Amino acid sequence: MTHLTLLRPLIDRISLIGIIAGIITLPIVLCNQIHWTFELFSHGTIHLVYGLIILSLSRILLKLSIKKFNKIVLGLSIILLCWFKFSYLWNDFTASDCNKENMIRIVDANLYSGNKDYNAFKNLILKTDPDIILLQEYTPEWKNQIGSISDYNYKFENPRRGNFGIATFSKINILRDSLIYLENNYYPALLTEIETIDGKVGILNLHLEPPGSAIQHKIRTKQFKQLETFVNSYYLPLLVIGDFNITKYASTFKGLIHNTNLQSWNEECGYGATWPTRLGNFGIAIDHCLTKDIRINSIELGNDIGSDHMPLVIDACLF
Repeated sequence: MTHLTLLRPLIDRISLIGIIAGIITLPIVLCNQIHWTFELFSHGTIHLVYGLIILSLSRILLKLSIKKFNKIVLGLSIILLCWFKFSYLWNDFTASDCNKENMIRIVDANLYSGNKDYNAFKNLILKTDPDIILLQEYTPEWKNQIGSISDYNYKFENPRRGNFGIATFSKINILRDSLIYLENNYYPALLTEIETIDGKVGILNLHLEPPGSAIQHKIRTKQFKQLETFVNSYYLPLLVIGDFNITKYASTFKGLIHNTNLQSWNEECGYGATWPTRLGNFGIAIDHCLTKDIRINSIELGNDIGSDHMPLVIDACLF
């Protein structure tokens, strides 16, 4: 008698329990607007679907019990995966090539306030040569190390102790800049307006509250409502970029997209997980690039800069 034969009843029971637990959890993550804790579970939506596929497929290959049930779970899980991954195909926008002359390159990076790997960040900038740099968790220490970075004559900085310092560097002339507080003065966002070949563009650099408690979730929900109001009243083509501390599966994020004409490019450009870096592709995407009247040519992950977030390298141009 083989080891697999001996373990077969145990594998059957554990995998079935896993599938049942996944099926029970699925309504929670899909209806995450009911309670703030449900939203936390929603960030693992795609992981849950992959888990159901792996478990049901394993049960089919091993010819375990309840064969019809296994096939139904596998089929429905694949349909869900396709919906989550390819629903953007029903949108009326697609990533498209920008002419090199009118393309702007942006690097967005949450530096992590405790990160001291300044050279890794400088190497990222040398490698990607962006026109605009957007930074979150920008501390006085980071300002001392990179505040005088060459080629970026236009700067808008708000360094702080802790996690909500923020800065925008630009090679392109900044026509106007303003500090916008989302909810209160502890959460600054930086709005800069630049002149491109095709016209003026607004860039909003932000870092929103992580919803780790009911109070934090309430703050972050108010931030999204204020962001929605700002976007709907803003008059120029707009990029909204930064650390949103939320995935696209959360109802709060979906509400922002639905109630504004912002476009999310996560699946379209396929840049994947951004946090935490130690989990690689098994992490979640909480750093986003949203646009209004702006085309995205590509979004890629930059090299590891020692932060818990992966940086985004964005190539964009006006419609």
